[in-house]
Amino acid sequence: MIFQRCFLSWFGGARGIKEISGSIVLLNPITILCIILFVVGLWYPFKKDRNWISLVAILGIIGVKIYEFIFWHYMTMTGKVSLSLSLQLTYPEFYFSLAVSFIILFLYIFMNNKKHKLAM
Repeated sequence: MIFQRCFLSWFGGARGIKEISGSIVLLNPITILCIILFVVGLWYPFKKDRNWISLVAILGIIGVKIYEFIFWHYMTMTGKVSLSLSLQLTYPEFYFSLAVSFIILFLYIFMNNKKHKLAM
């Protein structure tokens, strides 16, 4: 669900002219590492608590999204870092994707806390 929103247009000056899709997040090597960490954290049978590995992976993906939000126009348009420009030229699809990512993070934390309470 996190990656489903990556194929929508996230950034750009005007719709249809120069749009940048959220798939730039998938091209980031940190995202690829986070995906691998998430899968390993979920499926590899560690003897101790393994929840932190998947949690770090989710936080890494959110961090890459925020990084792309701040710096996407640096190489493509302006050559300078500007938070106001990032806010101005970001489409609602990015904010929706970021909100879905935070919801997944909170659900993951909630489900793991509930599972630990049931095990005690």
